[in-house]
Amino acid sequence: MWSTTCVIRWAKRLRNPSIAAKSTITGIGDRYSHIENTVIDIRKWWPIFAIGSTSAGKAFLQMLGVFAEFETSIRKERQLEGIATAKQAGVYKGRKPSVPVDEIKRLASEGMGATAIAKTLQVGRASVYRTLSVIDGS
Repeated sequence: MWSTTCVIRWAKRLRNPSIAAKSTITGIGDRYSHIENTVIDIRKWWPIFAIGSTSAGKAFLQMLGVFAEFETSIRKERQLEGIATAKQAGVYKGRKPSVPVDEIKRLASEGMGATAIAKTLQVGRASVYRTLSVIDGS
């Protein structure tokens, strides 16, 4: 998604801003509020920008927002379907642990503290605490 700053920079370079167009709705925002904020930011430096200043313009922006949200939700649904299919096939198992859980268990059972474990294994203390809280079930 384009940031508002990028859209403003892009629009400033145009000699005839009325020819500006995006190939996808979500190129400017994936929610109505994103699109509306982009229009507000563009109006700050370019007061002639008329979209959204009339009733028809506001309706047009709201419709763009509806379609942007629809497109985003369809993309999310497809992604979740793909993940579910991959899990059934045994391909998707999630992210591998970034810390050695067995090693943390062993060192903790030997009485070593979280800070010492973190230094020994060269991982963050928060990761050690998180792993220990999962092991303890709290």
